[in-house]
Amino acid sequence: MIDNSNRLHCYLSGLRGVNKGDLCLSEATLPAVRQIEAVIMFCDLRQFTDLSNRLSQEKLIELLCGYFRLVVPVIEAFGGEVVQLIGDGILAVFRFAERGGNSCKNAIEAALLIQHRLHLEPVAGRILQAGIALHAGEVSYGAIGAGRSCTLTVIGPAVNLTSRLEKLCHLTKQPILVSKVFARRLGLGNTRFIGRFRVKGFDEPQDVYAPKADD
Repeated sequence: MIDNSNRLHCYLSGLRGVNKGDLCLSEATLPAVRQIEAVIMFCDLRQFTDLSNRLSQEKLIELLCGYFRLVVPVIEAFGGEVVQLIGDGILAVFRFAERGGNSCKNAIEAALLIQHRLHLEPVAGRILQAGIALHAGEVSYGAIGAGRSCTLTVIGPAVNLTSRLEKLCHLTKQPILVSKVFARRLGLGNTRFIGRFRVKGFDEPQDVYAPKADD
């Protein structure tokens, strides 16, 4: 019998370049919580519930590992940091102070390349689809939890909004959506207006944009 949880654990250890035992970090090893300005990215695999109901656990873990192996290096290549893998979702940040202050440009290029590779490169024999949302703002970054349950993450209204925007990808049939704040920082000329939407947890409707298609 294959231990699928151990298989995924081993994969994540290799992905981050650490030993398997090092993945269980103590509270003292993780950074204290602090406020940072960053681009927040949510990347979420489409039809994962359907896939998880149809595939064996072994095949599902193989698919997830292939998906992470494709997406995570792209994020890191553009200066992003993956802070959490949430089931089939990836939460990452691109800090404003890094990579010459081009965090919005780096994030959108990473998102475009992820979509390009997912479209062209089968993962576990399947062409996968994902929704990606980008927003920019202040977040609380660091270790949250207690004892061995402590984990590195980011929280705050900016993270919540990014998560809500990602849910709109399916509704709007857009693979990448960005907030008005992100679009302004990137340059409105590089985006196109998709619409104004009410999202759960926010009083005001949100203007939503997508990257401008290449001519």
